[in-house]
Amino acid sequence: MVDAPQIKKEPARNAKADLAVCDAATPGPWYEFCEDDRDCSNVVGVATVPNPDPTDLDDAGKLIAVTLDNGLVTFPVTVADDKWHENAAFISMAREALPYWIRLAQMREAALYQLRSGRSR
Repeated sequence: MVDAPQIKKEPARNAKADLAVCDAATPGPWYEFCEDDRDCSNVVGVATVPNPDPTDLDDAGKLIAVTLDNGLVTFPVTVADDKWHENAAFISMAREALPYWIRLAQMREAALYQLRSGRSR
């Protein structure tokens, strides 16, 4: 039999707090987009619609977050629900939380595999 992979134990996270950050952010789905032209200053961003036009104020209100390759903003950036801080908190939290919860699921799958194969530790 093949042994289940050993998963490194991660520091604990608070699932309720992580979920509260998720719930406070703009509802999904979210879509990544890239505007690599002169007018949009090489914007890379996340929006509530696929392929928004950041120069169109109707679409600009659907932006979640933007980064600029050249550091210049040449158009107004707005978020329809004004959840700038909530979305930033979600993005930064997700960077740590998502890998944590995936690893936890992998650990639990490995433990379940060991139990099912009769080799619990």
